[in-house]
Amino acid sequence: MAASVQRPPSPPTEEFDKDTVALHLRGLAHQATLFRTQSLNQTTLDQILAAVQATNTRMDAVETRMGEMETRLKERMDGIKTHTDERITTLETGMNKRFDKIDSFAQNSKARAKNARSREVGVPYTPLVKEDGSAIRNFPLTFDEVNTLAEPRLSTLLRAVGVELEDDWTVEQKRNAFFSAIGVMNLPTFH
Repeated sequence: MAASVQRPPSPPTEEFDKDTVALHLRGLAHQATLFRTQSLNQTTLDQILAAVQATNTRMDAVETRMGEMETRLKERMDGIKTHTDERITTLETGMNKRFDKIDSFAQNSKARAKNARSREVGVPYTPLVKEDGSAIRNFPLTFDEVNTLAEPRLSTLLRAVGVELEDDWTVEQKRNAFFSAIGVMNLPTFH
């Protein structure tokens, strides 16, 4: 037996007619277009992805800048709040001092009015208070107590009641200034 060469079976002739071949070629062309479109789509997707990543990078930078701005703004607002609080405290302190002065002035005015007739009526002097409203320590309550005060104590009392001292004042001038400051009227001296 002779060796026979085997051949693949031949397709039926109707599969290779002109229309079938054209149809297959159109299909291949369509697949090539799809492949090219997919390739273009991949390129477009890569470009879109790159643009999104660039946008994300810019957004991260904007977020960082916004965070820095927020920090600076918060620091500035904290500084303004601190400054405002300090100013309010300063104003409150100043106003409280003024109110204390007004209160002490009113209290001292009443005391001076009472003291104007204390000796005549025979009652002790009403003590004055310092500008801040605090009591003046060891305030003399009678005419005789004032007359026995030494010069240093008279000077201390005069400063406490708000009298500006002159360097050349005598003890008698200081006593008269003290009596005047606390509202005691000068009595005529009888010899």
